[in-house]
This record gives sequence, structure tokens and C-alpha cells, in this order.
Amino acid sequence: MATHGYCLAEAYVLRRLHNDKLKRMDEEKAKMDDDDELC
Repeated sequence: MATHGYCLAEAYVLRRLHNDKLKRMDEEKAKMDDDDELC
């Protein structure tokens, strides 16, 4: 059925968005840490 594939695709997209968000947060935290060391 088509709905099963849709659910898998939705789960993949949500997981990808979540991982991208976590990656961005880590990069921002690292940038803040670097800025703190310069001051």
C-alpha cells in the first residue's frame, strides 16, 4: 500500500531534519566557545 511508503518517507525526512538541527546547534555552540576564548 502507498501509505506504508509515505510513513517511511515522513520518518526519514523528520529524522534528517532533526539531525540537521542538532548539527547546527553543535556548530553554533562550538562557534560560541571559540568566541569566548578570543575575549
